[in-house]
Amino acid sequence: MRRIVFILIAVLVLFGCNKQEQFTVTLNIENADHMQVSLLKEVDGKRVRLDSTVFVGKNAELKADFDAPQTCYIIRFDHQKKCDNIGCENNIFLFFTENQNTTITGDFNARQNWTVKGCPTMEDYNTFRRILLPKEDSIMAIYSELSVIDDTIMSAELDSLFNAALEEYNNTIVDFIRSHPGSYFAHLILDQQKESFDFETVKELSGTLTNESDFSRNVKEYVKQNQNLGLEQSEAQE
Repeated sequence: MRRIVFILIAVLVLFGCNKQEQFTVTLNIENADHMQVSLLKEVDGKRVRLDSTVFVGKNAELKADFDAPQTCYIIRFDHQKKCDNIGCENNIFLFFTENQNTTITGDFNARQNWTVKGCPTMEDYNTFRRILLPKEDSIMAIYSELSVIDDTIMSAELDSLFNAALEEYNNTIVDFIRSHPGSYFAHLILDQQKESFDFETVKELSGTLTNESDFSRNVKEYVKQNQNLGLEQSEAQE
């Protein structure tokens, strides 16, 4: 069975930034006059409202107050259709905040082009997506051909291309983690993919991580447990 290991970044809870009592999310969004929007975070798989406001022209301001950095959502809130949870995905914008003032600019009708400033983790995420997106497209194109082709020779050739593309994809992820050892986003990726990567690679990368986060601790605990398991198995065989 062919498996494509794609990074799923729908639910993230980031840790390890300077605390402050309250931070502001400043919105400069065209075509949003009089729209009501809400700022939400995710807790145990459910979205929790932090603040709501109404645009005046293209300007709005949302405030939040929590200790640990979070993945947040900005949603358009219609009185006719409550969309704190499921059903308003077209009106949702996900971003990372690190308990510091953040500015988001763009056009409401083109949320894929919104820019976020004031958050290093968001910048790391954007860099990661720019690097990985063309490789994901290449993998999916090959996979689509493989799913419909009925020629054994061509299938073998495409299968070889697919495996090579997937290896390059995973190597790119490893290179990103290796070159961003202090990034909480890199910590997150390694934590998510630790069981998909070769154990020796995970072990090597875990030793390069700088800064502390829940994710880096998860990875180091995973390495420790597997090393202990390997030691126990070795002793049992003697």
